[in-house]
Amino acid sequence: MTAEDFEQSMAALFAWREENDNCANAMLGILYVLRNRVEAGWHHGSWIENIAHAEEHHPGQKTVDAYPDVRDPAFLQVLQLVDEVYDGRRKDNLTGGALYWARPMKVDPKSWFATEIMNDPVKHPRTGSIGGTMFYGEVKDVEGNK
Repeated sequence: MTAEDFEQSMAALFAWREENDNCANAMLGILYVLRNRVEAGWHHGSWIENIAHAEEHHPGQKTVDAYPDVRDPAFLQVLQLVDEVYDGRRKDNLTGGALYWARPMKVDPKSWFATEIMNDPVKHPRTGSIGGTMFYGEVKDVEGNK
């Protein structure tokens, strides 16, 4: 196993843990957001650090600590596609370049995520939706600041 194989495995597991009650496209959406964060230089551009620190940018939803059935068709689909997302061959046609995701019905309306991300469409426009999971981008000002 290579370092890239390990990162891809951890990313697939994380995506499954986030969206296992949704669909393969929602899991794929999480992979895209991770890649978008890596490409934006979040957490030193490290896949593992972005996974480890994901809850810092999460709307209070705790990632489940479980493991997938490796025969699950949705998880198998994610395993087949994770390398293409990882190396950039697969274009993000689901999240519109999102850097955040949430299930709005589970977000505390007084939380930082609600006030800073969900309720500020000028800076964080909604860029996609998959099965109840919403994806949000980030608009930088003219000087390139968040």
